[in-house]
Amino acid sequence: MNPAHITVAVLDRNPTDLRALAAALEDVGYRVLPATTETQVERFAEEGALNLVVKGFEAGNVDVIAFLNRVRSIS
Repeated sequence: MNPAHITVAVLDRNPTDLRALAAALEDVGYRVLPATTETQVERFAEEGALNLVVKGFEAGNVDVIAFLNRVRSIS
């Protein structure tokens, strides 16, 4: 499988952590869409299919299940 065909949305409110995680995924060839808010990820999902959503350990007080269900229903 070619990672260039896999779109990964990465959510982390910490810009340093977001850049590091995005860079690590990009280095192995994934198409990465970095986001600091749930709204940004939802917007990405509206624009095109997401294969994977990676949420930083401390991305705020997010109801992860509800958030991922919203993204799934959009994407």
